[in-house]
Amino acid sequence: MRIIIQHITGGDAGRRDVLLLDSDPAWRISIGRAEDCTVRLDLHRDLEVSSHHAEIYLDPERGLRIRDLESTNGLLVEGERTTDAPLPSGATVELGSGGVKLRIRLRKSLMELLTGRNPATPAKPSSPAGERP
Repeated sequence: MRIIIQHITGGDAGRRDVLLLDSDPAWRISIGRAEDCTVRLDLHRDLEVSSHHAEIYLDPERGLRIRDLESTNGLLVEGERTTDAPLPSGATVELGSGGVKLRIRLRKSLMELLTGRNPATPAKPSSPAGERP
C-alpha cells in the first residue's frame, strides 16, 4: 500500500510524497524539519514545525496512526488536537494550530487490487493436498 502525503500549506505547498507502507512493526514515517526525517519540511520557512514533530506508524491492532513527538506546537487531525490518533485515508493533519497542513491518502497497489492482499504481508501457507486447515 502506498501513503501519499500532499502538502496543502507551508514552505513546500503543492509537493507530494509517495511512500510505501511496510508491515514491519518498526516501520515509521517521521515528519519534521530535521535532516533525518522521512518527510522533511522547510527548515527556514516552516518555523512552527518542530525538528521531529510527528510520526505515522502502523499498529497491528488499531491500524494506521499518527502521534505527536512532544512537539512545541502540537498536532491536529481533522481539526482536533491530539497526541495519538487514527489516520484514515483523506485525513488532514496540521502541525501546530495554523501550521503546515498535510493531507494523507492511502492507495492500494495494482498487486493488492489483483490479489486482494498487501505484498508486504507474507501469504499464509497453503494446506497440503487433501488436508483441511
